[in-house]
Amino acid sequence: MDGLTIGLTIGGIIIGAIVTFVVSKHFFNKSEKAKSLTPYLQFRSRLFSELDPELKKELIVNYKNHKIDNISQAQFLIANDGDLPIRDIIEPLKLKIPKENQIFSASIIHIEPEGRKIEHKIIESENSIIFDIPLLNAGEYFVVKLLLQDKLIEDKEESQKIDYSFSITADDLQPNLQISSLPYSYYEEDKKKKHDFSGFWIALVFGVLLTSIVGVLYSFKSLGSVLYIFSFSEFFSKANFGFYSICIILMALIGLLFLIVTIIGIIAGIIELYPDEKPKFRVPNKLKKDKLSRYPIDFFE
Repeated sequence: MDGLTIGLTIGGIIIGAIVTFVVSKHFFNKSEKAKSLTPYLQFRSRLFSELDPELKKELIVNYKNHKIDNISQAQFLIANDGDLPIRDIIEPLKLKIPKENQIFSASIIHIEPEGRKIEHKIIESENSIIFDIPLLNAGEYFVVKLLLQDKLIEDKEESQKIDYSFSITADDLQPNLQISSLPYSYYEEDKKKKHDFSGFWIALVFGVLLTSIVGVLYSFKSLGSVLYIFSFSEFFSKANFGFYSICIILMALIGLLFLIVTIIGIIAGIIELYPDEKPKFRVPNKLKKDKLSRYPIDFFE
């Protein structure tokens, strides 16, 4: 058994093991059912931050007869991104924010599906919001928009980080929920995705070059030459090794490089064709940050 046969055998075993692992993991994840409630931070921004400083000095905003200097807005999408319904909640979902970031307003601007009953209440003494959720099936969600007191970093026109904290007591849910960023793929697509096949083209070009190199290297066997590199003992023997042997080694290394590029190209092409992870829910484009009104006019009316 020469070196080429050994290499092909080992490569086949490794590829088979990888395929077996990927397939088994896919079906295991597909069969596993879990309960999950996730708050997604869609955006957070300061109001009027882009205004001219002189104009901003003349702008006065009052809240309950108190002047407000800095206001920020934040929008959360809270979704059941698990596989099971969330019901019979022991202690309701609570969003708690440091008291230095006073909550001025909280409004639920979207509920999916329409008609699902979700109520909320601001607890001023705790600077928190309680959400009453009788039922939230898998793939359902609601969107809440907040207006908060903003705190600036001293001597800078930059906001301090706000520590949002979500908690809940319910069967099979963690007491403290981890805030995530909403994947862009969860929004409804404006147009159909176009696939990029450059990976396959790269694999094709380098695969042809690789085949040519392997053909040249293998041809030395049919010629009975000592330059047949896959016969290691004979090729690397002191009596046969010379300048042409070094050239053959360099050619083999180039072939190895072409093999790596070909594999990467094939993987990139497969990933491009492989469907993205199916979103647990779809978010209307109207809820994207760039689709929303810049200022919450209803708050100042």
